[in-house]
Amino acid sequence: MKTVRNSYRCMVMVILVNLIWVFVANADESTLFMDHIKGYTVGEQYFDVNSDVVRSQYNGGNTRVYSSKNSWSLTPPDQFSEIQSGSYGNYTTIAVTNQTSNHRYGQVGVLLGKNRLIWVRLALFDINNASFPSDAGRSTNTGPDLLWDVNYLFRYYSNGSMTTMTTRYDVPEFHYLNINYDLQLDTYEVWYDKTRIIDSVAFNNELETIESLAIGGAYWGASNYAALDYWHWKVSDTTPFTSHIVPPAGTIIVVQ
Repeated sequence: MKTVRNSYRCMVMVILVNLIWVFVANADESTLFMDHIKGYTVGEQYFDVNSDVVRSQYNGGNTRVYSSKNSWSLTPPDQFSEIQSGSYGNYTTIAVTNQTSNHRYGQVGVLLGKNRLIWVRLALFDINNASFPSDAGRSTNTGPDLLWDVNYLFRYYSNGSMTTMTTRYDVPEFHYLNINYDLQLDTYEVWYDKTRIIDSVAFNNELETIESLAIGGAYWGASNYAALDYWHWKVSDTTPFTSHIVPPAGTIIVVQ
């Protein structure tokens, strides 16, 4: 009996030590922003129903909350914010601007769907009035800067130059994308669902702090709709983010 008790105590100690190690290893990870986009009043502008979000750039269009519209349909209470511009080649943008971060490591994650004939752009800025130049124009204020063009191809900015990839974005479906970045080295990587599509590349511009997270859509033709179902911004001072995001509970990634 004594041997059994001692074995049990050892097992408990091992479990506790492992739990403590996990807690310490992730103790400084914090979430600056997260929204599953649920429980809002349908038809309201997203920035009116979430006080952490602003419409930082406006060129017509729509950023209202829906559960079903156009190509997109979710089971309530799951909702999305439409991202649509009403001006050819110009962005309407929503942003999180109530945070200032100099944490070394960070991760931005989104669950997004887009139709053809809309540019969609996701970036981190060193200013809080986040805005994008026309369609693929270079910004002087972005670090990580990721684009989806009207032909479903991914593009990204690094050291002031834009690269167009052969990786295609499947439509009209929701897909997870995340940017993992290192503010000290000014580098970032990008994951599409569970595949890393961009290895470590330099920021578009070197940043000392990050003041805002923004996503925008630029009109290019008919059926210019994008739908944002979920997004987050997490940071850490000691632990880099090195993988794809973990889907929110109850959410299914749709992949062809």
